[in-house]
This record gives sequence, structure tokens and C-alpha cells, in this order.
Amino acid sequence: MASFLGSPALVGREAELAELELVLSAPPAVVLVEGEAGIGKSRLVREFLARRSGPALVASCPPFREPHTLGPVVDALHTAVVGVGSLGLSPVAGALRALLPEWTDELPPTPEPLDDARAARHRLFRALAEVLERLGSPLLVVEDAHWADEATLEFLLYLTSRPESAPDLLLTVRPDDVPEGSLLTRLSSRAGGRGRIVLEPLDLSGTAALVESMLPGGRPTAEFAGFMHRNTAGIPLAIEESVRLMHARADVTQRDAAWMRRRLDRIEVPATIRDSVLERAGRLEPEALALLRAAAVLGDATDPAELAVVAAAVATPEAADLAETIHIGLLQVDAKGRYGFRHLLAAQAVYHAIPEPYRRTLHAAAAAVLERRSPSPVGRLARHYREAGDSPGWIRYAMMAADRAIASGDESAAATLLFDLLEHAEPPPATVLSIVDKVPYAVFAGPRRLRVLVDAMRAVLDAASVPPGSRGLARFHLGRALLLAREPEYREEFEAAVKELPAGSFMAGRAMICLGEPHFARETSLHEHLRWLRSAERVNVASEADQLNLTMDRAARLLMLGEPEGWRVAERIPAEPSGARAREHAVRGAVNLTDRAIVWGRHSDAVRWLETAHRLQVRYELDDVRDWVLAKRARLDFATGAWSALAERLGGADRVESELPRMEMRTVRAALAEAAGGMDRGELVAEWAALAEQTRPVNLVDEYLRAVTGLSADRLAAGDPDGALAFCAEPVAVIAAKGVWIWGIDIVPSKVDALVAAGRTGEAAELVRAFGAGLSGRPVPAAKAALTWCRARLAQGQGRHDRAAALFLTAAARWQAMPRPHDALLARERAAACLAAAGHREAAMAEAAAVVRGLAGLGARVDANRVLAAARDRETAAGRPRRGGRPSYGDQLSPREWEVARLVCAGRTNPQIAAELVLSAKTVTAHVQSAMRKLGVSSRTALAVAILEGDRPG
Repeated sequence: MASFLGSPALVGREAELAELELVLSAPPAVVLVEGEAGIGKSRLVREFLARRSGPALVASCPPFREPHTLGPVVDALHTAVVGVGSLGLSPVAGALRALLPEWTDELPPTPEPLDDARAARHRLFRALAEVLERLGSPLLVVEDAHWADEATLEFLLYLTSRPESAPDLLLTVRPDDVPEGSLLTRLSSRAGGRGRIVLEPLDLSGTAALVESMLPGGRPTAEFAGFMHRNTAGIPLAIEESVRLMHARADVTQRDAAWMRRRLDRIEVPATIRDSVLERAGRLEPEALALLRAAAVLGDATDPAELAVVAAAVATPEAADLAETIHIGLLQVDAKGRYGFRHLLAAQAVYHAIPEPYRRTLHAAAAAVLERRSPSPVGRLARHYREAGDSPGWIRYAMMAADRAIASGDESAAATLLFDLLEHAEPPPATVLSIVDKVPYAVFAGPRRLRVLVDAMRAVLDAASVPPGSRGLARFHLGRALLLAREPEYREEFEAAVKELPAGSFMAGRAMICLGEPHFARETSLHEHLRWLRSAERVNVASEADQLNLTMDRAARLLMLGEPEGWRVAERIPAEPSGARAREHAVRGAVNLTDRAIVWGRHSDAVRWLETAHRLQVRYELDDVRDWVLAKRARLDFATGAWSALAERLGGADRVESELPRMEMRTVRAALAEAAGGMDRGELVAEWAALAEQTRPVNLVDEYLRAVTGLSADRLAAGDPDGALAFCAEPVAVIAAKGVWIWGIDIVPSKVDALVAAGRTGEAAELVRAFGAGLSGRPVPAAKAALTWCRARLAQGQGRHDRAAALFLTAAARWQAMPRPHDALLARERAAACLAAAGHREAAMAEAAAVVRGLAGLGARVDANRVLAAARDRETAAGRPRRGGRPSYGDQLSPREWEVARLVCAGRTNPQIAAELVLSAKTVTAHVQSAMRKLGVSSRTALAVAILEGDRPG
């Protein structure tokens, strides 16, 4: 979401603006800009005044019930004129003393009073006209002239009767709000045909353009624009206020340079629109108001007979009353003869102003009318019964509406209906269980909903009439809610559910698998998780879909615990499951197995499972798993080094609809930026911190641990091993307490690195030993590579550099075999440092050069620059001799070319090199190009490698 709103542009009014400028170019002129509330009359006038060079006086007429004689004009003078002493006013101007007491000292003496009120008013008009004339006859703008008091309107007519000295008049008017017999009708006739500019609502493209002007950086999506146009009827003020309200409530978001609303199911009524609608509705007679309220309660365009029946619940309307609502511009008739509001904002404004007793009565009447329709509009009936306070009717129709929504695949709509019942309808226990059984738990996410669900399940368990089988089901649902809420007592409920549910049943198996699901917390050990997962193996249900559900979940959880048994369980999954439910379980399982294969380092298996997931998702249009497939593909491509287009794909991570895949893609994006650039250090640290905070509560263990590893690595790179250890300590302690050491593939090496850097090699050795013992007997390629890396780092910290180099190279080979080329190259980087420390300078240089080439080929620019800089520093510390070139240098680098190339090795840009060597950027570019030509290379990275490998001038 943008951090600020742009100013709404003047959209779709260029023709009207041109007409306004044309008419007012030939004074004296009278122009009326007409249109309903919020149509943009004032905006058009402001835009015209901004373009106009001459003086203007703007008067605004407030909607006061009591007249304020000439108030708008007086207020305009107060605003625009500091004083009148220099205007040389005639004695008649003394009549203004009563209206403008602030000017008393500058006005002539008060003239003799007149007995005739009309004569006195005329003298007052003459005085005001004289002031305007002495001010240069500025354009007089009168906003909301339909609210002007009679004296003001008479004054405007007076001005138009004096064409020789009259100023131009520009009035904004709501024609529907002009009282009968108003003097405005006379002004309108004097304006003539060219003096009336009527503003119409914006069309769809105009609506989209107005939204775009307020939300910089992209256009609204077609769906968002259509939503705004439908719900605001193209009224600019309604569009503007709705965008402001959505922006203030963080209800708009940007994806792929397009703006959309997070929810397209409802819209709020801005106060500015509400007040306008209610002011007009307040003028209606009771019977007409009842019709208006009935229309607001019914919501949709309605047959006049039905409208009359509903309205009759609180009044006895007639056809004339309905006509009155149309006259004031609130209701309209469609092509089918149905009556409804012109736009939703007006309907909601009227609806929320209906007194509560009347509203309930109207809803009950609306329900009775709608029940006669066939087919029954069950969703609307649920709402009317709810608002009428009829709980049985509400529950009956909400359940029917939810069933229809689920049948059409709209689980979100069903969840909204059913959760509303749980929270407010107090349904009986059997109904509560039926409600919770209808929708997946994912739609109940969020602390408030989970708390309501927990309370509802506990109320069921407290009811004496609940049979044992239902109690077991209630305990299962309570356990799931507590699990999602991250409350540890979930295990007690699942264990009780296993005892109370029928032995060997599907629900009992699900409870066992939930007890076996590993979470990043200390309270349950690896052995406890495994005990329940193996108990679930004995459950064998008749339904293929249910059995597949249990099989997939068991396989994924076993593999998350590092148990190779999970691969054997996965082999039971059919390649072509039959039935919609079985297919959904199969594609979800394939996604989970892809994830586990990536973690284990079994990338050929990951490719196979990802292809299966993608094939099933596309073939059966399983859109709800598309984001997961995208996330796993990005994760696999990062692991295997397929980085060429990865950054571009990950650029849209924030626009991924589903929350958990979005977090996974953000984690990959941050890891890529860490190696290849794309974020500065502050941005990267902030992203790692955000991911660490957001992923742990939702049990994205791999992403959480990778984020913490990123934070630790940042501290270590800054020379702060204690800070690095602060990030590592608690996660590694949880892993050790649970015994799930496969989770340590990223974080344990990070802690070993920090311990060695802090000089605490004894603690590092103990951690490496525990890591090895925890992984013993588990054929996890990535874990073996990580363990080898840890042993190499420990040897390096103990000063055994030859041994460390050999181990780092072994780890690199293991990473490469998967393949995980980036990790392999980083291990080789460490090997180069150990070779140099052991005195094998040439081997170290060769290894470093190969690493730089590999990293550059991969796209790991940040890492490549770091390796180059470290190799340069080692060479400088070793004091390697330099050989001079011939005076003409020929194919040898000149001293200046070498100096420029040396700074290229250090990762400097051409402008930075120019500043450091006090050269022009053009000269630096020439030196770089000359050095590249002499050494036969075509890139800056290749130049750096060639410098690193070759001889240097003395």
C-alpha cells in the first residue's frame, strides 16, 4: 500500500471546463454548474479558478435552516478583503456598517434609516455592488446556491440587472435541492442555454482514472475499478471518500503495478456522503420516508408492490410517496420498473439512520416478502432474519446459504456466514459441530475467530446432552483450534479425542497425526511425535480420499522429523488419484514432499514431486495450491542455482495472495539478495527480522530458521560474534531439546561459525558432536554436507588448516552432488582461506579464482566481490612481488590501468574509482576498457579474476 494518497485529479471534465472558460470569456455572464451532491461541481470551479488570472470572490452558502441575510457574500468579503478605506466609497456604502461592523472605521457614516424594508434592502444591494465594482468587479462564485437565503438570491438578481457594471456570476447548484418557487429559477433563466453546465457521473474509465490519481504508482485492476463504479455510481466525491476510507484502513494493496482492494464484498459510507443523503431524506413526509427506508433495508432494486408491503410495516405509503423519493434524487426506476437507490452509499446512509425498532420491523417484513420468491434468496433471508432478531430463521437460512457457497467452491463466503452464527446466534451443540465440520480450519485463522471457536467447543463439551461420539469430535475441533492458536493444552484435547472417537476411525487418525505434527517448541520430543505418527499407521479407512489424506500427512511429518520412513510411506501415493477430494490431497501432498526433498537435498525427488504437483494443479484447476507450487519452484531454483530469472520472479513475492507461500517466497528473495544484491544491508536485515517474527507463529520452521541464520550472519560479518550467538542460541536450544537435528542444516553451522569466531572452540566442538549424533543413521544429504562444514569450521578454529581445507572441499563436493552450487562455492571459499593460512598460496589463489568465476556465473555478485576482496587482502599481506612493464607497456597493464583494475577487484564502481584516483569518469572507463582488452576479457568480474590470477606490474 502506498504510504500517501495523491490529490484526486479532475477527471472526465475537460469538455465542461472548456465550456466554462468559453462562456465566462464574454462578460457579463451568468453560469450555473449543476449536478447532484458529490458530482464535482466545486472541483470544477476550483480548477477553473486556478487557471484563471483575474480576481474572484467565492461565497459559500451553508445548509442552515434559518436564513442568514447576505451571509455568504459578507463572509466572502471578510475572507478576501482586508479593508475598504482606500476604495473611495460613496455615502451609500455606510449602509454596510450593520453587516460589516469590522469595517466601521473605514466606512462612511450610517445613512438615514428608511421605512420601507424593500428600499432599505435595495440600498444595501447598491452598497455591496459598489464595493464589488471598486474591487474591480471580480468574478463572484456562489457555492451551493440552492441553500442561499432569499436576500442573497435577490442580490444576485440585482447584479444581473446592471449589465454595465455587473460582475460575472458562477453558481454551483443541486437542481434536486432547489426549493419550489426559488429565485434560482429566475437566475437560471438569465443564464440561458450556454450558461448551464450539467455534470454527469463518471463512466467506468473515468472512475478508474480518478482512483489511479489518488493511488500513485499504478492503475486499479478491472475488478477494483468495476467495484468502485458499481458502488459509487461514478460520483467523484463518493469515489474519493471511499478511496480515502479504504486507504486509512489499509484496505487497498498494490500488486504487479495494479491497485486492488483486499475485500470486494462491502463498502463503507463516508461521512460527507452520508450527511448529504440524510439531509435530503429528512425533508420527506413519513410515508415517503418509510418507502425510502424499506428500499434501504431490502438493498436491491425491488418491485414497487414488494416495496410497499415492507414499508407498510411502519407506515401506509401511496404511489405519490414513492414519486417523492424519486423527485429528491434518492431513488430511481430501472428498465424493469423496479425501485432502488442510485448508488449504494446513499442506501447505506439511509439504512444506518433508521431507528432500531423500525429497522427490526422492516427486516422481518422483508424476510416475509422474500420467502415468497422462488428460488429463495437464502443469503438475503439469513441477513433479514438476523437483523430482525429471529435466531432460528437466521440459523436455518445461513446454513442453507453456506451449503450453496461450499457447493460452488466459495469456502470463504461460507465461513463468513457460519462464523457469524458461532459468534452471535448461540446455536445448539449439534448445530455447532455441524458448522465447524463444514469448512476448513484455515478460514478460521486469526486470534479473535480462534477464541470464539475455542469458546464454542468448550460450551459443547459443557452441555450434558452431548453423546460420547460427539464429545470426541468436539474435543478434536477444540484441539485443532488450540493448535492453531499455539496454546500448548491442544495435546490434552487431542489425546482425549483419540480415546473418545471410534477406534480406527478417520477422525481418530487425524487426531493422532496432529499429535505427531512437529512444531518449533520444546514441549514435545522427537520420540513423542514419532509414537503418534506410527500409531496413525494402524488406521485404515474405507474412503480412498480419507486414506490418502492420512498417508500424505504422515509422510510429510515423518520427513520433517528426518525419518527416512517417510519416503516409503510416500511411495503409496497413487500417480492418478480418483475423485476430486483425493486429487486435492494428492497435489497438497506433492507440494509437501517437494518441500521435504529440497530440505533433505534430494533434488531429483524434488523435481519429480514438483512436476506432479504442477501437473495435477493445472489439469484439475486447483487454484488454491497455485501459490504453493510457485513458492516451491522458486525455492528449488534457488537451491539448484537456477538464478537467471529468479530475481524477477521473486520481485512479485509481496503480491502472492496466500500468506504462507508469500512468506516462503520472501525468504528465498532475501537469501538471493544476500548473495546477489538487490537490497542494501539495512533493508535485508529488516526483512530477515520481519520474517523471523512472522514465520515462527505459523510454524514455517525452515523459513524461520533461515531468517534467524540471516540475522546471525549479518552480525558475524560486522565482527560481532556475540550478537550472532544471541540470534542462534534459542533456536539451537529448541532443536537440541526436541532432538530434531535435521532442522539444524542452516542454523547449526551459523552457531558453530559464531562460537569459533568468539574463540569458544570447546563449545563449538560439543555442538558439532551433538549435531553428528542427532543425524546418525539418517540419510539426509544436506545434513551430511552441513555436518562436514561444521567439522571443517571447527578444525579451522583449532588451527588445523590443512584438515579444515580438506573438509571444506568435501562439504563442497557433497553440496554440489545434490546439486546446491551456491553452498558448494561458499564451502570452497572457506577452503581457499584455509589453504592460504596453511601456506599453499598458489592453490589458494587458484581456488579463489575458481570460486569467483563460479559465483559470477551463478549471479552471486555480492559473494563474488567479497571473495575477490579477501583474496586481494591475502596477497597484499603476503607481500607478493610485482614486475614492471616495458615503457610502452604494450599488452602489459600500465601502472594506472593496474590501479584502476585493483579497485575494480575491490568492487568499486567507475564513479567511485574516479573520485578515489582524482580522475574523470570518462578516463576511468577508458582504463577499464583498455585493461579488459589487454587481458582478453569481456566483463568486470572476469577482469578481476584475471588480475587475481596473473602477474602484476611493479
